Amino acid sequence: MADLLTRIKNIIMADLHEMINQKEKQNPIALLNEYLRQCEKEVERVRHLLERQHLLKTELTREYNQARELADKRKYQAQIASQAGENELYEFAILEQTKYEERASRIQELLQQVTNELEQLERKYEERKITQRRP
Repeated sequence: MADLLTRIKNIIMADLHEMINQKEKQNPIALLNEYLRQCEKEVERVRHLLERQHLLKTELTREYNQARELADKRKYQAQIASQAGENELYEFAILEQTKYEERASRIQELLQQVTNELEQLERKYEERKITQRRP
């Protein structure tokens, strides 16, 4: 029974494909227009991805700057605590400084990745726009 249904499905699919092929041969302009619509959708999708990457890069840059500022602040606080003879406060500030420097380092690596991906997306976007203009 399953074989019979599979064969019927295959026959119907073959007939549909044949009908579509005939329509495409009769009207190649419609096929070209459909291709152009697909290209436009792809360009729009890449543009949307570009916007998201720009937002991500901006956010990572902000977080990196914040982490650097906090690391510098803790370094300054550690110097003051050291001069004042506050060993506990000095050790705490040094730990915090190290933590923020490590965070800044991780964010910097992510920022470099995002920048590389953004450059690739921008290149693809330009390629898609050029492809879309060529009818």
